[in-house]
Amino acid sequence: MGSPTSMVDARAAGATLPLFEHFVVCGLSGHGLQTVQGEPGFLGTDVNYKPSFLDRLPHSDNPKRQPPPQLPTCCLPAGVNIILKEDIAGAVLNPRMYAVVLTEGDGTKVYASCLAYYDELPAELRARHEQLCGARALKALCLLSHQPYLACSERVLRELCNLAFVTGSPVPVVDVISHLLAVPCPSSAGSQARPILPSSRAVCFSVGSERLVACPPLPVGPPAGELSLRPLAELLSPHNMAALFVAVLLERRVLLRSRQYRLLTLVAESVVRLLHPFKFQHVYIPVMPYSLVEYLEV
Repeated sequence: MGSPTSMVDARAAGATLPLFEHFVVCGLSGHGLQTVQGEPGFLGTDVNYKPSFLDRLPHSDNPKRQPPPQLPTCCLPAGVNIILKEDIAGAVLNPRMYAVVLTEGDGTKVYASCLAYYDELPAELRARHEQLCGARALKALCLLSHQPYLACSERVLRELCNLAFVTGSPVPVVDVISHLLAVPCPSSAGSQARPILPSSRAVCFSVGSERLVACPPLPVGPPAGELSLRPLAELLSPHNMAALFVAVLLERRVLLRSRQYRLLTLVAESVVRLLHPFKFQHVYIPVMPYSLVEYLEV
């Protein structure tokens, strides 16, 4: 992959923050298994297990430059399920793409785009549990940003997966990721009083064969082309959409249900976007991890 290039000089654009701040791999570590309920050991395939950090870039000892500690739990919200060797033939192992949103202590959002797929278990676990030889467990590649570059992140993760597992890469994939994490974030598109054309502040970069353009955040919304209102309009009837909007405006508790994590985040982000000029300032968890289910009963 060539060095990232932008339409404007990064310093002139005021782009001091990276477009993507962390690349993280989450899954089962070789240190041992623990169910999402906290029970130790391998207790079969009918239960799911707690994920952990497996790897991350950039490597830093600075506590201020670490990914959120709750990231593995949020990126694999149902935990990690294990499929034994004899059950693989009848299982659905297609990779899944989705995004989750984490909220930091100061209210800042962190967008984690995830590609979840099944991979071999660590050698330590296979040696400790003979029945896990040949088994597969869920793992997630995660790309973190403070801006909702959801569509762009999906394309990046798919290409990284392609380079790592399908076509191969002429340079080490870790170098590709390091270049990716150096891409600057586009500066703001300007205020409403003095708008700046998004294309004049866009950042162009490449990942493998993918050529991507990241537009700057708009004054009243996400970057152009990154978050569509279409899922909200297609999934909810006009009556339910109005009821949802009223409930959010009245600060009522709202629970969205879907089998697809991707739709939960897209719909939740769309609702928050439509609140402008108001801001949602309460607990916001588009995809709720299993460990927080008790919160719903309060």
